[in-house]
Amino acid sequence: MNEPLSQIEQELAALRPAAVTPDLERRIAMGIAEHAVTRPPRADRSINRWLAWGAGAAAASIVIGAMVWRLRSDIKIEVPIADVRPQAPHIASKQERPTLLALHRALARSDESLEKLLNEHAPSGSAAATGISVPRAFAGGAAHMLFKTGDL
Repeated sequence: MNEPLSQIEQELAALRPAAVTPDLERRIAMGIAEHAVTRPPRADRSINRWLAWGAGAAAASIVIGAMVWRLRSDIKIEVPIADVRPQAPHIASKQERPTLLALHRALARSDESLEKLLNEHAPSGSAAATGISVPRAFAGGAAHMLFKTGDL
């Protein structure tokens, strides 16, 4: 890098830029002034547009929020308080009919326990006393076959 400069390099180093004429300076100044007055650069216009839209949206949100708040403050909602008192527990009475599971268990024990359960819940005594006849298909062992087919 410390080599002596060649002839071309010496000539290039001796060159100096030409002086700017007053006419060129005036035309450059007019061009800058004309461009600055007509409109801002493109990036500035985009930012200004976004700021305008954002300010408009914020103002609209504030107006709508104030209207809703005002309307909601005028409405008075009265919520009735329910009077909830503990109720007595449900106690099974003799008037209730036996469940299918209770009938199945009684039948599994014996025919007599099934008949006893049915008589307990009969409206007025046994089936013979009320005049209701039990079909032969469900009397005796046939009832066992009917209830034993499915597991509960």
